[in-house]
Amino acid sequence: MIGAVATVVVATLLVALLARKQPWIGLGLAPDDGGLRIVSVDPAGPASESLEPGDRLVAISAPAGGRIALEPSDIAEDPDAFDSYASLDRFYERQEAISRLLASGGITLR
Repeated sequence: MIGAVATVVVATLLVALLARKQPWIGLGLAPDDGGLRIVSVDPAGPASESLEPGDRLVAISAPAGGRIALEPSDIAEDPDAFDSYASLDRFYERQEAISRLLASGGITLR
């Protein structure tokens, strides 16, 4: 019994630590014509000194290489809203590419 409780506690701590390591830029985004519009900037976020609400975010890039032009569908809250499996596959492929770029270190917002 104690072993099971200890396992649950350790697993919970590991999940909490992993969740805290997720990339975060501190921006609230909304779809805009061909890109994304910044609707809020968290004062504690890494982009708080260079961006403000109303700015457009059109791409992200990494110093080591790689650039992704952002699309309104990149911030879809519910992937079930896509009308085809091809659209859903494209969404997931883009999310994976964006995640890899964010995890690669510093990024540049354009």
